[in-house]
Amino acid sequence: FYAKAKMSCSVPPKSFRPAPNVTSSVVRLDVLPSPAAALANEKDFFKVVRAGFAAPRKQLRNSISQGLDVETSVAASILAESGIDARRRPQTLEIYEWVQVYQVWNKYQKNTETEK
Repeated sequence: FYAKAKMSCSVPPKSFRPAPNVTSSVVRLDVLPSPAAALANEKDFFKVVRAGFAAPRKQLRNSISQGLDVETSVAASILAESGIDARRRPQTLEIYEWVQVYQVWNKYQKNTETEK
């Protein structure tokens, strides 16, 4: 959101003691001149993203439902209106897709508050 990530190089397991069972990577972060998206409320945006990763091995519908404490059907509706397949995993979404989910959730929140 605030930087562009780029893999610089790989580091083999033998470079570490004890050697892990994976190859590591060095990642370069280039800070963006401005955030990747203009948002009404960055705090709420990151609340939605954190909610999406509340259960990263689950499908987005379940993860969003659990993380935002809404019914699964509501989470599915938010994702559908965002144009996102509710069966996807949170790590597969691009920043612009998280922005779409946030914008629909924000609209849902405002409608819910108006009804109270």
